[in-house]
Amino acid sequence: MMNEDSKYICRCPVCGHCAEVRKYPSVNASSEPDLRLKILDGSLLRWVCPSCGETTYAEYPLLYHDPGRKFMIWMVPYSAYDPNIEEYGLKVARLLPDYTCRKVDNVLRLAEKIQIFEQGASDVAVELSEYVFRQESGASGNFFFHGIRFDGGLCRELRISVVKADGGHEYYNVSPEIYTDCVAIVERNPDMKPGPGFVRVDYSWIMSKLK
Repeated sequence: MMNEDSKYICRCPVCGHCAEVRKYPSVNASSEPDLRLKILDGSLLRWVCPSCGETTYAEYPLLYHDPGRKFMIWMVPYSAYDPNIEEYGLKVARLLPDYTCRKVDNVLRLAEKIQIFEQGASDVAVELSEYVFRQESGASGNFFFHGIRFDGGLCRELRISVVKADGGHEYYNVSPEIYTDCVAIVERNPDMKPGPGFVRVDYSWIMSKLK
């Protein structure tokens, strides 16, 4: 039997059918590795409407914590924003100054950040690399980090996926030199270092730093 804090009501955006599902307010990567995998494959919050078969995602705040790699990511849908998150983020920054803290608005972005930080990459440099790729390729759609590989401390491979307006995906291998150059740019520009607390580092954030 689920208690009230572990329940979430999903409502189908197509037919309006509602159903109760399990809620996960937090996930610890060290003690709950199975939940980590479900975030990465998208299944943890995925819900299929039993009435019409529409696939959608539960939308509620979820705090992801990886104590081994020292990062936290708070997934906060725009519809569930809580101003207390900002205060908590500043508290975490004071108590755990060596932690990286980020904020995202959906599970796809959560999975993206997890993979970036697990590889020891800079999400600021990744976002800047995506910006450079957008400008040079002319590709359009929603851009997502798809993978990065290091060898001998150097970036050897960077992959980006683009979700098109019709829902289709395109995958691109981006020159690893772009990421390496972006790391150098970030290191030379203190203004591109995110502040304390849970910061939303995304395309809009990068654009604000390039003005």
